[in-house]
Amino acid sequence: MRYIEVKGRSGEWGSLGVGLTRSQFAKAATLADAYWLYVVDWADQEEFRIFRIQNPARRVNQFLYDDGWRALSEDDQDGGFQNLEFEI
Repeated sequence: MRYIEVKGRSGEWGSLGVGLTRSQFAKAATLADAYWLYVVDWADQEEFRIFRIQNPARRVNQFLYDDGWRALSEDDQDGGFQNLEFEI
């Protein structure tokens, strides 16, 4: 059996990508090879394209945080940044 999550784009599938919710990602991790992500670009056109990715949870190698995360960040008004130590 194949469980399919479909993400459609009105244009080309580009660098902004497509996203999975927390529950969709958890389902992908649980179902493993039975879970497929289908990305459809140009979904509203006759010449649409479908990209099929099996087990996307296993294949992910990074998580990106867009500028929407600014609202959840702490303000640095107290100067706490100056007291941080960085390791390179």
